[in-house]
Amino acid sequence: VLQSARAFGGNVATALAAVARLGGSAGFVGWLGSAADDAVLCDLVASGVETAFAPRHPHARPVRSRITVGSDGERFIAYDDEAMLGTAPDFPDEVLS
Repeated sequence: VLQSARAFGGNVATALAAVARLGGSAGFVGWLGSAADDAVLCDLVASGVETAFAPRHPHARPVRSRITVGSDGERFIAYDDEAMLGTAPDFPDEVLS
């Protein structure tokens, strides 16, 4: 390994942050950790993404990926799928309208 970096992102988080930073309304409704210092939560809030309807759970965490890039530029992405998916069972449908 010649270089390593840790970054938050992914398709959903990156799109939400872009919308919020451009002045649009963006909200995350997936599971988040319950700690106030949860890094993903802090990153979303700092980007202007609304998280009030995102359910909290002490064991919730994002999908984690490890991307390796070979010397020829070829990428390989390995990820875990132990993350809690979906929304809370009592999620209000009117939030999406």
